[in-house]
Amino acid sequence: MRHVAAIPAEAGPTRPFLTFRLEDRLYALPAGDVAEVIRVPAVARMPQSPKALMGLANLRGAIVPVASGRGLLGQKDGANGASARAIVMNGASPVALAVDEVAELVELAENDIETREAALAALPGEMLNGAFQGKGGRVVKLLDIKSLLSTAFTAREQKQRRARQGEAQPQVEEATQSQWPKLVAFAIA
Repeated sequence: MRHVAAIPAEAGPTRPFLTFRLEDRLYALPAGDVAEVIRVPAVARMPQSPKALMGLANLRGAIVPVASGRGLLGQKDGANGASARAIVMNGASPVALAVDEVAELVELAENDIETREAALAALPGEMLNGAFQGKGGRVVKLLDIKSLLSTAFTAREQKQRRARQGEAQPQVEEATQSQWPKLVAFAIA
């Protein structure tokens, strides 16, 4: 992998990425997906929520879910230090990602991103779009944040929905069989 400090002009168009730290690992997100970086806000914890959901926060009058970056990756929770930040993601449904520390904004050419090696170097729980070599030769992994959020939250929601439907269905079937007459509807001309 190439170091990204100096990108020659002939390297082609570049894209900005925001790098951050979770435990001792470095990750990055496309800067275009980031609305802003804030201090980790006070959150209202939600009962029976997924482990990765820290809670809901009020961000200038809007309710925003705050997801734990460590929780999404299956890492142990750590104490939020003074450098802890929340990366607020753009999108129809904004979400804030709590991280240990925001490192820097880097510009990368497409050929600086290794995609094949990212799959080989992925640790359990990681979903990656690629990797690149950052300052000091450290590997920075590009998180597939949409897949991580989808896996952490929609799977549980679907399971709960199926459980609710499974409980409600026998009652509906019993009521249909005993109380409702059977009718056939049709149209003529």
